Amino acid sequence: MDVLAPYADPLSVIPKSAAGGGGGKQPYQQIFTSSGTYTPPAGVTQVAVLLVGGGGGGGGGNALNNAGAGGGGGGQVISQVVAVTGPVTVTVGAGGFGALAGANGAQGGTTSFGALNAYGGGGGAAGNGSNATVPTSGGSGGGGGLTSSQVRGLAAAGVGIAASGGADGAWANNSNFCGGAGGGAGGVAITIYAGGSFGSRGGAGIGGYGGGAGGGGVGALCSTGSSGGGNGASNLFPGTAGAANSGGGGGGGGGGSYSTGKDGGSGICIVTWWA
Repeated sequence: MDVLAPYADPLSVIPKSAAGGGGGKQPYQQIFTSSGTYTPPAGVTQVAVLLVGGGGGGGGGNALNNAGAGGGGGGQVISQVVAVTGPVTVTVGAGGFGALAGANGAQGGTTSFGALNAYGGGGGAAGNGSNATVPTSGGSGGGGGLTSSQVRGLAAAGVGIAASGGADGAWANNSNFCGGAGGGAGGVAITIYAGGSFGSRGGAGIGGYGGGAGGGGVGALCSTGSSGGGNGASNLFPGTAGAANSGGGGGGGGGGSYSTGKDGGSGICIVTWWA
């Protein structure tokens, strides 16, 4: 963690007057990339806090059924002014683990500043027609694909303010292949239907944080994540993990050799004050 000056508002949504700024004061910022303690300087009674929960892990694909898995959902993104009277415990949530073939990804961890929490994104669904589980909060993982045209995994709804659901899994195409769905974002979502052999891309986050991951596929191209979310796997390339300290989801496993889902990115806490 570092103390930085001058200050750059990561989301540009909190006016400095709301967090003790103005009057010729100098802004400072402390960035927590791992858990620790924030100790306010003398005279500081309120701070602006950005919290991002850990991203969900990507689901595992199913090579036997040529079915791609859902991408992990992005962690919840919260930006709020908080009163402080003394040292505050900061917890940075870990990214959820990516799953082995045929299993759902794990939910990301919670990032907190005292009693204020940003919950992790949901894990992506397995590539066997599985439905994504409802996360505690944050963006939902994407649903898994399956080769039967009658069965596809469904995404759960995102939970909490501005948290989105992922996309549903794909129907099979004529080649009997199907892709997994992209994970939903912890911020504002762009939900794309996953069709054919390629997975769909993840939902967009806020300010570069909390993006959903791409779903796994069985074609030649990888589906992309957004705002730190990882890429889904393809037949030619493995998926990628969510970026560290972005809260991005982990890429979904493909329906071929690269069936393992990838881990979600860890969260972050950024504290800003004026003194």
